[in-house]
Amino acid sequence: MPTKTCSKCKTEKEQAEFNKCKKAPDGYQGYCKACMSVRMKAYRKTLNYPVSVSEKRCHVCKRQIQAKRFSKDRTSKDGLKSACMDCINDRGHHGGKKRTGILQIVDGHLYQRPDNIHCPICGIYVEGSQIHKDHDHKTGKFRGWLCFKCNVGLGNFGDDPARLIAAAVYLSSAS
Repeated sequence: MPTKTCSKCKTEKEQAEFNKCKKAPDGYQGYCKACMSVRMKAYRKTLNYPVSVSEKRCHVCKRQIQAKRFSKDRTSKDGLKSACMDCINDRGHHGGKKRTGILQIVDGHLYQRPDNIHCPICGIYVEGSQIHKDHDHKTGKFRGWLCFKCNVGLGNFGDDPARLIAAAVYLSSAS
């Protein structure tokens, strides 16, 4: 079996004791796996991992919001992305033009989506991107802010009060 000398510990070892490296002339790293492990542990300790922050300002919507509403980013100094999750979700996965999201145009007026609400239908506490604009699908008229499930539920019932009442009657008679 071919051998190689570790450039760190100067010990001759089998090539299987070295990680592969396409850039190296012989196809293996200069340090053995054991020395590389020690080196990487020391390197990780030198990294400036983020300090704990409770609030941060989003560079897109300019709001000062809770740090938990930002995705993690190991490359930034505070460990968080510069845009909040709402803005990232509103821009889509690849950035680009902003969809209507945090700022909503409703009946010709610009509304800012609230940071948190109690859904008027189910009463649960909702925050951030889980708050959805409810509107009449026929007229497009804004009705209010709901949680995702209630907004989809209304849409699935076709915004028809008669169908919703029939569903309520069915549920109460089935239990």
